[in-house]
Amino acid sequence: MYNLTAVVTIPTRSQGISSTTIDNIFIDNSKISNYTVSAFFNGLSDHDAQLLTIKDINLKSQGHCVYITRNINSYSINEFKISLSHETWDCVFGLNNNPDVDTLFN
Repeated sequence: MYNLTAVVTIPTRSQGISSTTIDNIFIDNSKISNYTVSAFFNGLSDHDAQLLTIKDINLKSQGHCVYITRNINSYSINEFKISLSHETWDCVFGLNNNPDVDTLFN
C-alpha cells in the first residue's frame, strides 16, 4: 500500500545474544533509489537509531526566504537605550485611561 518499502536490514535492538530488526524506515522506492541505511549507536537505549542517507536527491526549489535578524551587542543595546530615552511616554502614563498603571505612578 502507498508503494512503501521497509529499508532497514540491520539489527536495531540487541539484548544479550539476541538481535532483532524491530525499528524501520519506509520509503517509496519508485521515487528514491540511491540511499544507504546505517546504524547509529547512541548508548541511550537498547534500540539503536537508524540513519538514512539519500544520495542524488533533486528537490524542487521553493524559492528563497529572506531572514531578518538583529545583531544584539553592547552597541545595539546602547542605541536602544538612547532611543527609549527620547520617548515622552505620555501615551502610556499621561492619559489617565489605564487605572492599573496610573495609580502606580500618580
